[in-house]
Amino acid sequence: MMRKYAATLVVLFLCAITTFAQTTKKKVTLGIKSGINLSTFRTPVHYSNYDPNWEKLGFVFGGSLEATLNKSFDFEVDALYSAMGSKLLGAMGDETHRFNYFSVPLLFKYKFAKNWRVMAGLQGDILFNAKRVEEQQNKTSVVTDRIGHFDFAYTGGVEALLGTMFTAQLRYIHGQHDVSLWKDETTGKNQAVQFTLGYKFNCKSKKK
Repeated sequence: MMRKYAATLVVLFLCAITTFAQTTKKKVTLGIKSGINLSTFRTPVHYSNYDPNWEKLGFVFGGSLEATLNKSFDFEVDALYSAMGSKLLGAMGDETHRFNYFSVPLLFKYKFAKNWRVMAGLQGDILFNAKRVEEQQNKTSVVTDRIGHFDFAYTGGVEALLGTMFTAQLRYIHGQHDVSLWKDETTGKNQAVQFTLGYKFNCKSKKK
């Protein structure tokens, strides 16, 4: 039920951004993007039976909406499928934790050069599927109910404009909620480096 409410809020927010851009005669840009996440879990200390590494690759794709605020600043909101998680050395050997999220980054972007922007913002992640793969036992378990259904992250990075229609983005994602399966013994939080290539449909609001 919580995920249904969250999805409804996201749709309403996208509609609000579109309405804002149209009523204020700002430029609106719709787009699509796809890329990869390189993700792991961030731990406060080293655990001998819970040792994540940066070897987990995941697919990311979705849509974006950007509104121009002024000559220097833009605001972007994305709606993305994002595969995260981590490979780690557990008590029973090598494991892979695969977490699939519906992610909504909210990004303010500053144009510091002709074709370059720096960006920072917040990201909400709604978990809809989580699996634990135990490599030695060749066993896969669904663990969605053992993970918090919502994560919150700080995010920032850079964007390069590749001509008028294409973009490349590199972002770091710093999760805030504990996603460990064994919360009484260990603490692990999402972190990832995300690279995407995007295509923009340059749509402008009509002028009177």
